[in-house]
Amino acid sequence: MRKIASGADEFSSLREYVQVLVSIFDQNQDGYISFNELTEGLKQFKINLTAQEKQGIMRKLDFNKDGEISEEEIFRAL
Repeated sequence: MRKIASGADEFSSLREYVQVLVSIFDQNQDGYISFNELTEGLKQFKINLTAQEKQGIMRKLDFNKDGEISEEEIFRAL
């Protein structure tokens, strides 16, 4: 999370940064990040994690436990 959060300094607000993150990770453009999209997005950031670590991130970010990560959930986590 620290590596992902570190990019926020380049933006005028954390909200703007989160919107950009969602657009990068959200491949099908439905406004939510699935586990598969999370996995692919982490690859783009050159973050190599085990499947168990990725599942841990998903659990940590998916506050409402609906199986997807929303923009609001990322904002809340960062």
